[in-house]
Amino acid sequence: MSFTVRTPVVRRSELFAAWPIALSLALCTLPVHAESGWVSTATPQALIPPPVEGCEYVGSNAWAINSAFYGSVIFGGTAPYCVDASGLAPLDPSKPLQLLISLKLRHLPQLQNFLREVTQPGSRVYGHYLSRAQFQDTYAPTPGQAQAVAAYLRKNGFTDIRVAPNQLLVAAHGTVDQASKAFHTSMMQWTLSYPSGSETGYGAASPVQVPAALGDIVDIVQGLPGLGYGSKYHAPLALPSAPVSSSGYSPLDYATIYNADGVAPGSRTSVAIVVQGDMSQTINDLGTFTANHRLPNVPTMVVPTGAGVLGEGSAQDESQTIVGAAGGLAGLSFYAMPNAGGAPSTLDLTWAYNRAVADDAAKIIESSWSVWEPIAYLSGAQAQDDAIFMAAQAQGQVFVVPVGENNDLNWQIDDVYEFPPEPATSPYVVAIGGSQASVGSANQWNGESLWAEMSSYLDPEDHTVTYDYWYANAGYSLHESVPAWQAAQALTVTSNLAQLPNTQRYVPDLAFDAHMNISSDWTDKDHPAGPASGARIIVDGVEHHLFNGTELSASVFAGLFARIESAHGNALGLPTPQMYANFAKDRSPLHDFSASEHGNFYNYNCPTPGWSACYGWGSLDIGKFNDYVTTYWGL
Repeated sequence: MSFTVRTPVVRRSELFAAWPIALSLALCTLPVHAESGWVSTATPQALIPPPVEGCEYVGSNAWAINSAFYGSVIFGGTAPYCVDASGLAPLDPSKPLQLLISLKLRHLPQLQNFLREVTQPGSRVYGHYLSRAQFQDTYAPTPGQAQAVAAYLRKNGFTDIRVAPNQLLVAAHGTVDQASKAFHTSMMQWTLSYPSGSETGYGAASPVQVPAALGDIVDIVQGLPGLGYGSKYHAPLALPSAPVSSSGYSPLDYATIYNADGVAPGSRTSVAIVVQGDMSQTINDLGTFTANHRLPNVPTMVVPTGAGVLGEGSAQDESQTIVGAAGGLAGLSFYAMPNAGGAPSTLDLTWAYNRAVADDAAKIIESSWSVWEPIAYLSGAQAQDDAIFMAAQAQGQVFVVPVGENNDLNWQIDDVYEFPPEPATSPYVVAIGGSQASVGSANQWNGESLWAEMSSYLDPEDHTVTYDYWYANAGYSLHESVPAWQAAQALTVTSNLAQLPNTQRYVPDLAFDAHMNISSDWTDKDHPAGPASGARIIVDGVEHHLFNGTELSASVFAGLFARIESAHGNALGLPTPQMYANFAKDRSPLHDFSASEHGNFYNYNCPTPGWSACYGWGSLDIGKFNDYVTTYWGL
């Protein structure tokens, strides 16, 4: 099962502790490199030197950790993370580092114009996506540029140097000392102390630079600061108390719920899933699933994306849901990151995303991995991923990702630090949120609302009540600007709490069933009951558990959209620009959502019907949408 714990969020109230005032001049005077001819890269600088506005309460020698948490009004104000110089120390020069260097796309303004024009009916290039070779020849870094970066790294003592097939990335292993010299920066570590404990981190305390000869080539160096880690937000859940066969839906049922049975299967479309670990059992279980449901056998392929051992892995949830909703595929590829016993790093994820784009073998790429957006930004992964997703859009590939969900056990619902995760916030992906679908006796759609649910447990001894909340990570991005095709909708977002920005990207774009239907039949107050709704998933040959949450939502859409791509010659590409333009004037293929009983879980007003920051445009009637694409896309 694809269950991992999400990255913990450090709350600002814990960070504003009393810092020591004593100055540490040795740490404030950072080493200065004597060489000239260096130019700065776009790598975020981890530590900002004094004076820093907002850190005066710590002292005149206070630094700021570039948490990239600025510009927010509704979610906690604009105060930076502050640390006195006494909380800083030089980083061990021998500490090993993994670095991922992204190279600049060539002719970027022309590429950005192409991405606009390729989705505009009437444009000379409308619908004419690039082949892998065409993208390489026109926009990707050249082999010579990639080799120049690799040679520079080798000269500076780095090892295990790998160049991505499309030259967008160069990976390497080295040390802090080697990185400091190669990138003309100073590496420091910090310690944050707060009442419940302390945390440490490290990163560049001065601009990350390269020699002028590489200034037009190198874009971002990921790994300075330390790497973030991905998480599938779907938290571990107890298994249902009743047999799985009596609960939830078959993955095939989602085609019925969303009226896709009349649209041919996605048998002309190849799909990829970004996964971690060995896929042998996943593929065996997919074979059992297709045989049990008399679906065509789906050709599969595993593409290891790293040099390490694959280790334990599973993707039964996504693979069976996608194939079931699609009714069949031309092929299913698993881009498998190594599993060394923990969550994949942002470096692992960026490399895997790029490999799927460099291969250009799959039309739809689904990834359930998410990264807390401030960490994705600070690590450099967010900007690197955006460049990769731009390449995917240029080649007509579609990334589908969930917005993730919050699960709060007896916790404050309007959590000030719960923003949508990366990569869902990227304007170059389709971000999928959650809904609660109601069905009739034949599993036909019978209504839908925003997904937000709550169950509770009454302690029989002390009569206290414990609540378990689930809701999707809807809202605005901290760092992604609103794309032109969403600008009109961003102007309509309202909240009862504060004024919201209209300059940022809002997600989700669409929402599909995520409902868990968790009962109040808990074992005890610390262990909520298992779900009674979701997709029935086969593990080790038998139906084992129910798959739900926004990972389910994204997998359902990926499978349904495969039908649409197959019906239209795999010519659609990223659908969001056309969706936003056309849905604003004709909502006919959309399901109108009803108000949610627990809509107050969200920090935004969620009007129905129409677009909202809580669920985007809602869900699709796939039969109607198929005809709609013919009418409005003309493809």
